[in-house]
Amino acid sequence: SKLWGVVIKAADKYAVIRGWTGTFYLQTEGLAVGDIVCAYGRSVELGFRHFQESFDFKKYLLTFGARFEFEAWDVTVSARNFIRPLEFKRTVLRGLDPKVQDLAASLLFGDYSESLVQKGTAQALSLFSLIQISGLHVAFVCRIFEKVFKDKLSDRRISALESALVGVIVLATNYRRSLLRLFWTRLLRFAAHDKMTKRETDALTGIIGLTLSPNSVLSVSFYVIYPLLFMLDFSSLIRKKVPVIWHPVFTGLLVYIYFLPFSLNAGYLFSFLAPVTRFLALPFAQLGFILALGAIMPGGKLLVPGLAGLEELLRALEKLPGVIVFGKPSPFLIATYYILLILGLFTFELGLKKVTAGISIGLLALIVCSLLPIEKGHYEVHFIDVGQGDATLVRNGGQNYLIDTGGDRFIDLASECLIPYFHRLRIRKLDAIYITHGDYDHSGALERLKSNFNVEKILFNSGDSYIKDINIFKKDDGDLNYNSAVFDFRVRQTEFLIMGDAPAAIERLILRKFDLKPDVIKLGHHGSNTSSDFDFLQKMAPQTAIISCGYQNSYGHPSPQVISYLESLNITYHRTDLEGTFVYKC
Repeated sequence: SKLWGVVIKAADKYAVIRGWTGTFYLQTEGLAVGDIVCAYGRSVELGFRHFQESFDFKKYLLTFGARFEFEAWDVTVSARNFIRPLEFKRTVLRGLDPKVQDLAASLLFGDYSESLVQKGTAQALSLFSLIQISGLHVAFVCRIFEKVFKDKLSDRRISALESALVGVIVLATNYRRSLLRLFWTRLLRFAAHDKMTKRETDALTGIIGLTLSPNSVLSVSFYVIYPLLFMLDFSSLIRKKVPVIWHPVFTGLLVYIYFLPFSLNAGYLFSFLAPVTRFLALPFAQLGFILALGAIMPGGKLLVPGLAGLEELLRALEKLPGVIVFGKPSPFLIATYYILLILGLFTFELGLKKVTAGISIGLLALIVCSLLPIEKGHYEVHFIDVGQGDATLVRNGGQNYLIDTGGDRFIDLASECLIPYFHRLRIRKLDAIYITHGDYDHSGALERLKSNFNVEKILFNSGDSYIKDINIFKKDDGDLNYNSAVFDFRVRQTEFLIMGDAPAAIERLILRKFDLKPDVIKLGHHGSNTSSDFDFLQKMAPQTAIISCGYQNSYGHPSPQVISYLESLNITYHRTDLEGTFVYKC
């Protein structure tokens, strides 16, 4: 089929095309927003490689209205936009000292590259993320601009130049949504001769944004930032009661209080020093943006040491103590938090100081009670999505066990998948890790996990009195799969069988030796046809089967033959490549 449309989002390796028949994701290079393209190919469902806690790229594309991918074998640019932000970015960064390229890319263009993650700066950079989403750092540059030219130019000219300045920044940063909102704000103020109130301006920018891109309502830069703008406007009368010298502190504290649930929902960690670091984030982001902006100018090499020093400071902030596991806040907790926050601001504005004090104490008590390590017993098994690999979390009352860790040559699954997921569940330690065998996709994340998380004991290719290894048929000269542990255990009354990579030969031996009727089986070797023999599945007769494999993996897992066995035996099955992490509650 033929796709003809305009590029509404462009990145290094892909573009989003809006055509007459819909909006599509297209894997391609060299396009820019505004290009008109003609492509020949076919439309397919969106699908991407993923693992637990990974960035949901499919959800992100939905904010642009893209629900399908267009697999193109030919792409032609019919009309080319002369403004090429990505080429500009590459040119700018190429001219910078390599030591600060990544930090400058983050500050100027909102990039978060792999090398920054490897340097251990990712958590510190998260201090900037909410600032960048809101565009407050660019708004700060505009305020400086206003003060510099206040006595030299008329307000009308300053407003015009400010709009032009933000417009240039929007183009240079590839039309980032937060900056587009700021651009529309400045343009509306200029058009209305600064007679519109802030509330009216914010409302109109929201209407303009939704008119141009209705799906942007799903983006963080819309549903997080507009309530923040409303709250800052709502609290403007309160701000006037605060001495001028404390205005930055008041604003910084208010922004921190507002963003707290979002931070907890994203990182699952609470830092007692966060009010300080979040307060510092705003001036650091502003300083960093100005340094990075200056560094790309002629003679900007003098500012490189300042940028390098800022990066070191960020890394130091990342290592500050006082961080505890909070877990994923419940919708009830979030709703209660914001109700109390709004009531507190409202009563403070009305001068009801005693009521405000009571609400503030209630808000503080809500946070403190949520931090207490009070846990109810959990009885469930989590088949974690680790891509092409195996990782199973067993929660039996107050005990937490992990069977296999997964492993990926290109991703640190321990830091980016397993540990954040444990934090999400408020798990602070593992009572044991059991490794079925030495294949990398089962054990590759073990070293990083035990170095960065509290693990009581590790059992390799063996079990214990609770999680039993029933593969008693191992051979000294057997291959890794033949010698893979097979774990049998119960959570309450539910019996689980974890097959590791055990082949059909081991399955047949298990049938002869053991009389098992597990409720749930994690199929061997990721659903490969070397395991999950028909007789084995028929005699075991599980209610549920789990297949752990990567999306569109190169091995072709799971085998269509195995799927046909499950369907013919009426065994319900779940696949991590299609469903993500699956939780079985007992």
